[in-house]
Amino acid sequence: IGELNEIDIYDATKSKPATDNDIRLAEERIGAALPPSYKEYLMEINGHHQLSDLYGQLFSCSEIKWFRDEHQEWIDAYQKPNGEYIPEEDISEADHLVYGADQDDCFFRLAYLSEVLQISEPYDGAVYLLNPKVVDDNDEWEAWAFATWNPGAIRYRNFQDLVNADIEGMSKRLKEFTEQEDL
Repeated sequence: IGELNEIDIYDATKSKPATDNDIRLAEERIGAALPPSYKEYLMEINGHHQLSDLYGQLFSCSEIKWFRDEHQEWIDAYQKPNGEYIPEEDISEADHLVYGADQDDCFFRLAYLSEVLQISEPYDGAVYLLNPKVVDDNDEWEAWAFATWNPGAIRYRNFQDLVNADIEGMSKRLKEFTEQEDL
């Protein structure tokens, strides 16, 4: 997680690093074992940290929750735009597993939206999610930067890839802003 500790938009007064017990309790509450890179983050920083100017602060260990618990209307807007979900119209699992520059983030497997874990506050129609339906050989869950203004899910192989991409994106936007200010 290294780079996270160097970002200035972290309020250490709001959250202490999660303990093994905190993580165990969170996993019991959600009924799933969290992915390793996300656990590492929780044990180092534990939320109240903003990766990007486009998304809300990451939740602490005690705040994570299933997206469907509070955002069913958001899910329905994607899964049932005409009143019913038609699985045959969803993209294939293979098409969903495209990452990086070849990814079309407007298209993602809609069926997964009901199964994702919310790990950040919603902010301006955007939220960070972890997808337990796509797990790699290292038990890492796919990570999403999900936004209505995108529209869709920018998908990453894991939480660490999402962190790296968003820090890089924010650094780039900050540099561009600074260069404009210097003109």
